[in-house]
Amino acid sequence: MHRQKQAKMFEEWKLQYDRMIYHLLHQFQIKYDFDEFYQLALIRLWQLEKSYDSERSPNRDQFVYLKLKFYIIDELRKKIKYQQRHPVTSDEALISLIDCQYNSYASLYLEGIPELLSEDERIWFQYALSGYKISEIALLTNKSPSTIKRWRKNAREKICKNNSLTFKNEP
Repeated sequence: MHRQKQAKMFEEWKLQYDRMIYHLLHQFQIKYDFDEFYQLALIRLWQLEKSYDSERSPNRDQFVYLKLKFYIIDELRKKIKYQQRHPVTSDEALISLIDCQYNSYASLYLEGIPELLSEDERIWFQYALSGYKISEIALLTNKSPSTIKRWRKNAREKICKNNSLTFKNEP
């Protein structure tokens, strides 16, 4: 009964402050990771609902606005700091690096990269080198896109361990 009451109270807060969250996300021009930041803002709103004290902060709207605003700023700073510390390389950049450093794809095989990979990961690697997208690889292999993404993730981890590259997370 107590949890239902808490859930109902949070739903009221969510309805009341949902537009505020959207406003803040648009104010900071968050587009790429919009869903992630929206989710983080909802979690923070839930925390604020739990900790709000009307005696200390009589203006609840102002309290929520300021706390959410500075929370989003903190999250943006964390994300920027992470991106600065971990430069990213897309699959296309990997392919162009490979094309610049090697005269042919056969050279890659001589470097031993495919031997690091499982059979499935090798399939993704070969198609990625040829320029295929996740959805295209999924159609060609009769697998789901999420399976191909798992192959990609595992292959990237193995390649990164041996070549000190990091990859951009793509959908």
